[in-house]
Amino acid sequence: MVAKRKKYTRKQIEAFVRDVERYLGPCGIEQPYDHGLHWNNPHSTLKDVLERAEVPEECQEEVASQVKCPSGDGPHDIWDEVGLKYEGELRYEDMLEQWYRGHANRLEAFSAYVQKFPSLAAAHEVGAEIRDAIHQFPVTSLKDTLLYRARGIKDGRELQSDDFLAPDPAKILVGEGRFNHQGQSVLYLAGDADGAVIETVKEGEMRAWVQAFRVTRVERILDLSADEEWAEEGLPLLIFGLLHTGPLREFADRSRGWKPEYLIPRYIADCAKEKEFFGIRFKSVRHTGVNYVLFDSAAQSAIPEGKPEIRKAADWKAEWKYLPPNKWPKFITEPIEPTIPEEFNDLIEI
Repeated sequence: MVAKRKKYTRKQIEAFVRDVERYLGPCGIEQPYDHGLHWNNPHSTLKDVLERAEVPEECQEEVASQVKCPSGDGPHDIWDEVGLKYEGELRYEDMLEQWYRGHANRLEAFSAYVQKFPSLAAAHEVGAEIRDAIHQFPVTSLKDTLLYRARGIKDGRELQSDDFLAPDPAKILVGEGRFNHQGQSVLYLAGDADGAVIETVKEGEMRAWVQAFRVTRVERILDLSADEEWAEEGLPLLIFGLLHTGPLREFADRSRGWKPEYLIPRYIADCAKEKEFFGIRFKSVRHTGVNYVLFDSAAQSAIPEGKPEIRKAADWKAEWKYLPPNKWPKFITEPIEPTIPEEFNDLIEI
């Protein structure tokens, strides 16, 4: 007697389709073609993806006929070659869902706590976890690297290279920064000259004095500049949440006396220095590149190269240029408000 094939409902088929499409990346129509198709991302037969998504064999052809690639290409035959996401992309999506299901609220509670008790971050359970896990953050280094530092054009004085060195708190007032407390001397540098200008300018400005620095060698730099929509294997979930969901990249209005956006980054910097890291690499909230902050003796390895010059930044490198007007930072209109991706709103445990 032939076994009766199981019938699947429309909702079940749609759920299988979503499960399969989760694995799909750019497909064939998005790949370069030069005397044949050249794949720039992983690829496989749709049959393999159906098996990976655990789609029952008796409905695989029906599911395949409804599957579409991110480009909208479809329907597909079960043996069609399809593009796949990288494992790091899939890991990122899994961890993002885990984060918003049960952990984002913990970080929000920690943020509220440090705003009330700025000097007691380590007393909070999340603060203690960050301190214990600081050695698990990604690490990078600098070797013979050209970086840049800028200062505003305030008068007609021509600035000299010494004007760009790490400030001496015994001589001048050193203000608080994202990764330093008031009075602490550190050296902030940008990955390119335009980025250095954008970090410095005020409303209506796009020009500043810029000095190049050659960094000879600095080891053990905490790397907070995680790739967008990518998670490395073995990355702890708490570190993932810190790197990808806002606390380290919240826009701060520098004209305000109270900057709560700096509290968690500064605590991480304290933990990094305690564990003998010599600096931090981080993504800018003001331009599209990366910045560095070098601590203590590491700042001495940055040697001025050439003379300072006045430079106008390229508009397209300003981070806010990619945003709609209602999301521009305060030196354009209003500050950026960190938002939770809409699809995760119903996952957060209050």
